[in-house]
Formats: sequence, C-alpha cells, structure tokens
Amino acid sequence: MGEGVQLVRKSKLLGLPGNESLDVIISHILSNPTNIVPQTQSSWTISGATPTLTFDETDQDDPAGRFRLRAYDQDFAIERAATASWASQSKILDLDQSASITALYNTWGALGFTLIDGGLISGDGAQIYIYGSGHAQTGAIDFKTPNAAASATIGRLTISGKTATADITVSDAVLKMGTNALWLATIVGDGTNNITIQPNNATTNTTERTLTIRLLDAAGDAWKDMITLTPNAAIPTVQIASATTHKISLYGVAATAQQTHIADPTGGTADAEARTAINAILVRLETIGITATS
Repeated sequence: MGEGVQLVRKSKLLGLPGNESLDVIISHILSNPTNIVPQTQSSWTISGATPTLTFDETDQDDPAGRFRLRAYDQDFAIERAATASWASQSKILDLDQSASITALYNTWGALGFTLIDGGLISGDGAQIYIYGSGHAQTGAIDFKTPNAAASATIGRLTISGKTATADITVSDAVLKMGTNALWLATIVGDGTNNITIQPNNATTNTTERTLTIRLLDAAGDAWKDMITLTPNAAIPTVQIASATTHKISLYGVAATAQQTHIADPTGGTADAEARTAINAILVRLETIGITATS
C-alpha cells in the first residue's frame, strides 16, 4: 500500500475528507482531540509482547481515571492505575490462559467492596457484595435478591468476617434444606462447640419470638407443633405436643397420648387430709396435661 493511500485512510478515520497532507492530519489531531470520528472497521489488532489499550480521563488527575486492558504471559487483565504514570496498578479482573476467571478484585482496597450484580444496580437483579477487611461490614459477604415487586434488593444471607466464628444470618427468607418438599436435613456439630437455636439476634430486640419444632402428620397433609417455646415476658413457656392425641414419654418408656381423667375419691371412710392431698395431686396432673380434666 502506497504512502498516499495510507494517508487517505488515516485521514478518513479522523473524519476528514481524505485528501489532507500528513501535517494537516497531525494538526487536526492536536487541535481536536475529542472530535475524532470513528469509521467502520471489521477488526482491530494490537500487537506486542504486552499489548495494552489504555483509557485516560482528561478531566481527572493521574492516577485517577486511568484504566487499561492488557495481555501478558497468556493472561488478560482489566486494571486500574494505583499510582501516577502506571508506576503501580490494581487488577479489576484477571483471566488466566485457560479462559477461567482467576480473580475479580476489589480495586478500592480494604475499605471498599466488590459487587457482582445480575441486573441493574437500581435494584432488580441478584447481587453479591464482598466487603474489604477494613470496610464497615468487616470483610463480610452479603447475598441479596429482589423483593416481590422487583423494585429493590433485600439482604437474604450474610456471612460475617474478621471473627473467629463467623455468623451466618438469614433474613426475610425460609431456609430449606434438602431437595424435596419435606426439607429433610441433618444439623451436626463439630464436637467442639454447643449448638444454639436463637430466634432473636440481639437482647435489644423488642419483639419476643417463638421457637417451634414442627413435624408432618402421618397423612402428610398437615403440620403438627410438637414443641413450642415462648418467651412470655419474664416467664418462659414450654409446650410439648399440641393435641391430646399426641404422644410423649419420659425415661425411655413407650410414648403414649394424654391419660384419661381420674375421678376424685368418694365414699368409704373419709380421710379429709388424704383426700385433700389426692385431689391436689390430681389437679397438678391435670394442670400440666398429663391427665384429662374430665
């Protein structure tokens, strides 16, 4: 390709008629750096040992507003300048030679966070926040999904950071374990810590919450509350079984339903003290539900 043809091509790429001399083309670039008109091009190739495409925001002071795409050692990276003149940089995304994501980086350091968003940031897509170690969220991971109206995202699962034992918080969600409708699951400790089930997340919560262990009945069409724990102000309430037909037992004996009513003693030679004591025992058994009241 002759030199004249090359100048015409370069001139047209800059939005000029195509018959300008080289000095006119250079003058146009220097005087109109923001008015270069791109033309249709089927492909572009940047060649070199480390081919790089750099973006500089002219309204920002170096290193702010400096980004680049770079290929090196068969890897590909998107980077942000960390210090002036690219003396150092931080990675945003790095792909290794197998084309898998090696790392998605938090380019703002320990005080920032990395956001993986499945939709618009305005709030209609699933989001994963990975917070830096110095962020107010102290290195936590937060999973969010849209609300019912898809108008905002809600924190569903949070895993805390910077702690010996991480807290896993599930909010505004039903935790289902297993793959079928019965949600079968096994909760197993590691043998070194106690297992605590706690409806409230802080002693400052003003609303008392009930803890219920519920099982499916034999027909599989209704839930049965087996054990219910209720704070009930300063006096906690423990209810075992929710119907008289439910069976309970102690000390390994066969479980049985609520026992029938025992009538008060009558007739014969009256022993007032004994009858008073027996009646009191019957009342106690009826009060806690071991026997029926009638």
